[in-house]
Amino acid sequence: RAADALQRAVTAFGGQVTRVARYGSTENAVAAPVIRRLADYDARRAALRANREALAAKTDEASKAALRRLEGIETSGDAPFDALLIPEGGARLRALAPLLSVYDIDTRRVRTLGTFDWNDPLTETEPSLNGGWYPTPPPEARAQFESAYQAQFKTAPNRIASIAFDTTLLAAVLTRTDAAPGQRRFAVERLTQPNGFAGADGIFRLKTDGAIERGLAVIEVHPRASRIASPAPTSFEIPEN
Repeated sequence: RAADALQRAVTAFGGQVTRVARYGSTENAVAAPVIRRLADYDARRAALRANREALAAKTDEASKAALRRLEGIETSGDAPFDALLIPEGGARLRALAPLLSVYDIDTRRVRTLGTFDWNDPLTETEPSLNGGWYPTPPPEARAQFESAYQAQFKTAPNRIASIAFDTTLLAAVLTRTDAAPGQRRFAVERLTQPNGFAGADGIFRLKTDGAIERGLAVIEVHPRASRIASPAPTSFEIPEN
C-alpha cells in the first residue's frame, strides 16, 4: 500500500519512482542484502576500485591529487535516487536505518521520508534519519486534545482516542446544523462536504471512496530538536498562486 501511494503521489507531481525494495524481515541477514542491492553498492564500489586503479597507473600530480581525494571513500557516485521512503517505525525502523550508511546511502544527499510511524522520540536518536521528513497531525492540536483528555479522565489518551473524539464531534456537528430541504441529516453529501471538519488532530474530511484526508504537518528530524518543516494547513481550500 505504501509503494502504491508513493507511486501515485510522485507521478502526480512529475517525478519517478526508480525502484522499490521489499523485505520479509528487518533482521540484518534478511534486510542487509536488500539495502545493498537498493543502493547499487557493489557496482558503485567496483567503479571506485576501477577509478583508483586508473589513477594509480598515472604519474602526473593531478592524478596523484585525485587519488588522494578518494581516500576514505567507499563507493563512486551517489545512490541512484534522491529520496527514500521507509514506511516503518519503532524497532523495525531503527534496525533498517543504520544499514543506509553501511551501504553508503548518504542521507545528506538522499532525503529520507517516513510515515506517521516515525513520530517517536527514538527516531531522533538515529543519525541516518537526521534531516528526514515525516507527516504528523499538527502538534498544537494534539497537545490541546491530550490536555483536555487528561483533565477529564485523569489519564493520558492512547493514540487512537482522537478518532473516537472526531467521530462523536462529527455526529454532533451534523446533528446541530440544518440539512438542506429534503436532505437527510447524515446524507453522504453532508458527510463528504469539501470543507471538511476540524478535529482533535487538525482538519479532516471524508472521501466518497471511504478514505479520510487530513491536513498534516511535516516534521524534519534533528537530534533532540525535531522541528516543523511545513505547518499543517488550516483549511482544504487550495491557495491561489
